[in-house]
Amino acid sequence: MYHSFGGKTSSSPSLGDIPLPQMDTAVAPLLQDSVNQDDNANKQPRNLWRFFCYFLHLFLVALHIVLLVISALNHAEHRITLPFDNEALTTGLSGGLQAFYILYTALLVFVTQSLALSATFSSPKNLTQIHDICAAWSGLGAALSTLWSQTKVASSVWSVVLVAVYFACVSVLHVASSTIMQFQPFNHTITRMVPAVATWPGPSVNLSALDWSTAIEFC
Repeated sequence: MYHSFGGKTSSSPSLGDIPLPQMDTAVAPLLQDSVNQDDNANKQPRNLWRFFCYFLHLFLVALHIVLLVISALNHAEHRITLPFDNEALTTGLSGGLQAFYILYTALLVFVTQSLALSATFSSPKNLTQIHDICAAWSGLGAALSTLWSQTKVASSVWSVVLVAVYFACVSVLHVASSTIMQFQPFNHTITRMVPAVATWPGPSVNLSALDWSTAIEFC
């Protein structure tokens, strides 16, 4: 940069001319090691959450495969009976099964959402893509609304489609959870031999020949 004072020109150092302080060669490896340690410390809990997420999904898939196999074997589940005298217990078991699905899928969505958002922020993406993906993970309605907005600005179409499909599958599982396994009450009739006393003569007896006066006196 140049300045003129009374016909004389003087120059002042610009930002490019100012020498920047150089990092000490002994400090640079220490900072790099610190950054590497922080990255390793963050990867360990992330890997644990990722393994937990895989386990939850695989367990849910294996559970439904077992139920399908049991249903395919001539409805083997119909042979399982539980003796309950109170209908409230049957209603409680059905409600408990549906509550299990709701809590399980809520935990599943929470873990998957946390991992997906963490991966979104750690990967190189522009601000529009990050905004659309975060908005889609708010719920099924938000995912469908964000998917519709991709028709105007297609920033992250496939990511939003996957989020919408995931929430749709969870919603279908909520609806179908009440019909996957049902407890139906029924009355089980048992035939037993009991002693009986005939108090009325058979059809071969002539009722007109009986002495009814004696029977009345006996009563």
